[in-house]
Amino acid sequence: MEHLESVPGRLRCGREALAEMLDREPSRLRVAVAFVTMSGVRILNEVLEDWSGELELVARGAPITQPAALDSLLESGASIRAVVGKRASGFHPKLWVSEGVTGMEVLSGSGNLTEGGMSSNDEQFELLRIRSDEEKQVLAQRTRIETLLGYGVRIEDIRGGRYWKQWIEVERKTNELKTRMVELENGLATTAGTPAEHAQLYVDLLAIYEKAKAEVRIAAEDGSERPYIATRFKQAIDRGRREGTLVPVVSRIVNGPTEGFGRLAEASRRDLMVETLVIDPYKPYHRLFTEKTKKAAQANLDLYDRDYGGREIS
Repeated sequence: MEHLESVPGRLRCGREALAEMLDREPSRLRVAVAFVTMSGVRILNEVLEDWSGELELVARGAPITQPAALDSLLESGASIRAVVGKRASGFHPKLWVSEGVTGMEVLSGSGNLTEGGMSSNDEQFELLRIRSDEEKQVLAQRTRIETLLGYGVRIEDIRGGRYWKQWIEVERKTNELKTRMVELENGLATTAGTPAEHAQLYVDLLAIYEKAKAEVRIAAEDGSERPYIATRFKQAIDRGRREGTLVPVVSRIVNGPTEGFGRLAEASRRDLMVETLVIDPYKPYHRLFTEKTKKAAQANLDLYDRDYGGREIS
């Protein structure tokens, strides 16, 4: 038995390790994982695009594995099984075994067949090579993967039945719950700040408004120049202060850049953009903004830096 690769290492993720396995063009690939999602299936399909061998897969049933993901694999011609009943809750392998004329390769690690497990998470994998003449080792790995495959039932035997329908309903309700949880977390983030944090945010926003009015000039209708007075911005932050919704007000501005962003960009005044407040980790209110809003703020500033950065006035 030969140890080929470790992840992380030369190979950075499970996807790259799987691609390495298939470079030897095995005739069969057998997989046992706990969870399978559509994002994982998309990765698998990309890796298997030019491969014409036999695929067998077993995964845990409800609730995390997505029925649509298994459906997709089944329709592509793969042999698919799901572990259901009492055994399902404890089914948690991540094992990939490929076989070809010259031998067998075994990939095992921590990642499931999901986008995170195969690509974006920090997972670990080991890729081993077993020659065809190492009969004892080949038999041991065959027995291992066949045992795991044997825990599952064929998707064709449960597809469309009561269990399958309940599984889909559980997935729907779980997704609804996740959406609601995100909404609640966002709500908590915008209302849990201390009075001092909200007060400081208003002071900083007001400072941006006053400085823009004093230092930024824009074209008037008659061709002359006039001070840039962001009236609607001032009205919005004043209302947010009164109603206790200042963080959502700023979030809306960032997630849907207003005319004001363009005005400040044309004036090369990055320092007066509310995005600079949102991404500043040293501001006491930084924690009140969601990750989505922080990412949107950074994306807006990146766009500015790309298109206007060279003209910036310090």
